[in-house]
Amino acid sequence: MWPDAGSQGFATLRQGRGISFLFLILGRLLSRFKLKEFPDHTAVEVELFEESLTVDLKVGFMFVESHNSNFEQVEIGVSRQLLGHDSQLMMVTVRFEIGAVGPLHSHPHRQVSYIVSGKFEVQIGEKKKILSSGDSYFVEPDAIHGVLALEAGTIVDAFAPCRKDFLKS
Repeated sequence: MWPDAGSQGFATLRQGRGISFLFLILGRLLSRFKLKEFPDHTAVEVELFEESLTVDLKVGFMFVESHNSNFEQVEIGVSRQLLGHDSQLMMVTVRFEIGAVGPLHSHPHRQVSYIVSGKFEVQIGEKKKILSSGDSYFVEPDAIHGVLALEAGTIVDAFAPCRKDFLKS
Protein backbone atom coordinates (compact mmCIF):
# COMPACT_ATOMS: atom_id res chain seq x y z
CA MET A 1 0.00 0.00 0.00
CA TRP A 2 1.33 3.44 -0.94
CA PRO A 3 1.71 5.99 1.82
CA ASP A 4 -0.63 8.95 1.58
CA ALA A 5 0.60 12.51 0.94
CA GLY A 6 1.02 13.21 4.65
CA SER A 7 3.09 10.11 5.35
CA GLN A 8 6.80 10.01 5.90
CA GLY A 9 8.62 9.54 2.64
CA PHE A 10 6.68 12.16 0.69
CA ALA A 11 7.50 15.81 0.13
CA THR A 12 5.57 18.34 -1.90
CA LEU A 13 7.90 20.79 -3.65
CA ARG A 14 7.05 23.85 -5.65
CA GLN A 15 8.94 25.26 -8.57
CA GLY A 16 9.16 29.04 -8.99
CA ARG A 17 6.56 28.97 -11.79
CA GLY A 18 3.97 27.51 -9.41
CA ILE A 19 4.12 23.95 -10.69
CA SER A 20 3.76 21.46 -7.83
CA PHE A 21 5.81 18.32 -7.73
CA LEU A 22 5.09 15.29 -5.59
CA PHE A 23 8.16 13.18 -4.99
CA LEU A 24 8.21 9.76 -3.43
CA ILE A 25 11.40 9.72 -1.34
CA LEU A 26 12.13 6.08 -0.75
CA GLY A 27 8.59 5.30 0.40
CA ARG A 28 8.25 3.39 3.63
CA LEU A 29 11.37 1.33 3.01
CA LEU A 30 13.59 3.91 4.62
CA SER A 31 12.32 6.01 7.46
CA ARG A 32 15.20 8.37 8.21
CA PHE A 33 15.97 11.25 5.86
CA LYS A 34 16.35 15.00 5.88
CA LEU A 35 14.99 17.19 3.10
CA LYS A 36 16.29 20.70 2.38
CA GLU A 37 14.58 22.80 -0.29
CA PHE A 38 16.78 25.38 -2.02
CA PRO A 39 15.54 28.99 -1.59
CA ASP A 40 15.07 29.49 -5.35
CA HIS A 41 12.99 26.29 -5.58
CA THR A 42 15.25 24.85 -8.29
CA ALA A 43 16.56 21.87 -6.35
CA VAL A 44 16.27 19.88 -3.16
CA GLU A 45 18.92 18.10 -1.19
CA VAL A 46 18.02 14.77 0.35
CA GLU A 47 20.25 13.45 3.12
CA LEU A 48 19.88 9.81 4.05
CA PHE A 49 22.18 7.98 6.42
CA GLU A 50 24.96 10.58 5.96
CA GLU A 51 24.75 10.32 2.14
CA SER A 52 23.32 13.26 0.23
CA LEU A 53 21.74 13.61 -3.17
CA THR A 54 20.72 16.83 -4.92
CA VAL A 55 17.64 16.59 -7.12
CA ASP A 56 17.28 19.24 -9.83
CA LEU A 57 13.71 20.54 -10.10
CA LYS A 58 14.29 23.16 -12.79
CA VAL A 59 12.03 21.86 -15.51
CA GLY A 60 11.86 25.03 -17.57
CA PHE A 61 9.44 25.24 -20.48
CA MET A 62 8.17 22.09 -22.14
CA PHE A 63 6.13 23.75 -24.88
CA VAL A 64 6.62 27.28 -26.15
CA GLU A 65 4.26 28.85 -28.65
CA SER A 66 6.09 31.76 -30.25
CA HIS A 67 2.99 33.97 -30.31
CA ASN A 68 2.75 33.63 -26.51
CA SER A 69 6.42 34.38 -25.82
CA ASN A 70 7.72 37.94 -25.96
CA PHE A 71 10.92 39.24 -27.49
CA GLU A 72 13.07 41.51 -25.32
CA GLN A 73 15.46 44.08 -26.73
CA VAL A 74 19.03 43.19 -25.70
CA GLU A 75 21.07 45.56 -27.94
CA ILE A 76 20.17 48.27 -30.43
CA GLY A 77 18.46 46.40 -33.27
CA VAL A 78 18.71 43.02 -31.50
CA SER A 79 15.87 41.25 -29.70
CA ARG A 80 15.75 37.82 -28.05
CA GLN A 81 12.97 35.31 -27.37
CA LEU A 82 13.50 32.45 -24.92
CA LEU A 83 12.37 29.08 -26.17
CA GLY A 84 12.53 25.70 -24.41
CA HIS A 85 15.06 25.23 -21.64
CA ASP A 86 16.04 23.36 -18.52
CA SER A 87 19.20 23.56 -16.42
CA GLN A 88 21.30 21.78 -19.06
CA LEU A 89 20.06 23.21 -22.36
CA MET A 90 18.52 26.42 -23.67
CA MET A 91 17.27 27.56 -27.08
CA VAL A 92 16.62 31.18 -28.05
CA THR A 93 15.56 33.06 -31.16
CA VAL A 94 17.48 36.26 -31.86
CA ARG A 95 16.22 38.86 -34.39
CA PHE A 96 18.60 41.37 -35.96
CA GLU A 97 17.86 44.54 -37.90
CA ILE A 98 20.25 45.31 -40.75
CA GLY A 99 23.54 46.64 -39.35
CA ALA A 100 22.81 45.40 -35.81
CA VAL A 101 25.68 43.90 -33.86
CA GLY A 102 25.88 40.98 -31.49
CA PRO A 103 29.05 42.33 -29.84
CA LEU A 104 32.16 40.22 -29.30
CA HIS A 105 31.81 38.32 -26.04
CA SER A 106 32.51 34.96 -24.44
CA HIS A 107 30.75 32.66 -22.00
CA PRO A 108 31.42 29.22 -20.49
CA HIS A 109 28.58 27.59 -22.47
CA ARG A 110 28.77 25.56 -25.67
CA GLN A 111 26.75 27.27 -28.38
CA VAL A 112 25.45 26.10 -31.73
CA SER A 113 23.61 28.60 -33.92
CA TYR A 114 21.41 28.19 -36.99
CA ILE A 115 20.75 31.09 -39.33
CA VAL A 116 17.06 31.02 -40.18
CA SER A 117 17.12 34.12 -42.40
CA GLY A 118 19.37 37.00 -43.37
CA LYS A 119 23.12 37.30 -43.91
CA PHE A 120 25.68 37.71 -41.11
CA GLU A 121 29.38 38.25 -40.69
CA VAL A 122 30.21 35.79 -37.92
CA GLN A 123 33.44 36.07 -35.96
CA ILE A 124 34.78 33.27 -33.76
CA GLY A 125 38.20 34.01 -32.32
CA GLU A 126 40.18 35.70 -35.11
CA LYS A 127 38.24 34.00 -37.93
CA LYS A 128 35.40 35.75 -39.80
CA LYS A 129 32.97 34.17 -42.24
CA ILE A 130 29.88 35.38 -44.10
CA LEU A 131 26.98 33.02 -43.37
CA SER A 132 23.36 33.12 -44.55
CA SER A 133 20.05 31.30 -44.34
CA GLY A 134 20.54 27.57 -43.71
CA ASP A 135 24.11 27.92 -42.40
CA SER A 136 25.21 27.24 -38.84
CA TYR A 137 28.21 27.64 -36.57
CA PHE A 138 29.56 26.19 -33.32
CA VAL A 139 31.21 28.14 -30.50
CA GLU A 140 33.38 26.35 -27.95
CA PRO A 141 33.16 27.39 -24.28
CA ASP A 142 34.98 30.67 -23.53
CA ALA A 143 35.64 31.43 -27.23
CA ILE A 144 35.27 35.10 -28.17
CA HIS A 145 32.55 35.48 -30.80
CA GLY A 146 30.01 37.92 -32.24
CA VAL A 147 27.94 38.73 -35.32
CA LEU A 148 27.17 41.67 -37.61
CA ALA A 149 23.85 41.60 -39.49
CA LEU A 150 24.58 42.37 -43.15
CA GLU A 151 20.84 41.88 -43.79
CA ALA A 152 17.93 41.77 -41.38
CA GLY A 153 17.62 38.22 -40.12
CA THR A 154 17.00 35.66 -37.43
CA ILE A 155 19.35 33.25 -35.67
CA VAL A 156 18.35 30.37 -33.38
CA ASP A 157 20.95 29.74 -30.67
CA ALA A 158 21.24 26.66 -28.45
CA PHE A 159 23.35 26.72 -25.29
CA ALA A 160 24.59 23.95 -23.01
CA PRO A 161 24.23 24.32 -20.15
CA CYS A 162 21.39 26.82 -19.83
CA ARG A 163 22.27 30.54 -19.93
CA LYS A 164 20.98 31.42 -16.46
CA ASP A 165 21.91 35.04 -17.13
CA PHE A 166 19.11 35.10 -19.73
CA LEU A 167 16.46 34.09 -17.18
CA LYS A 168 14.56 36.75 -15.27
CA SER A 169 14.34 36.32 -11.52
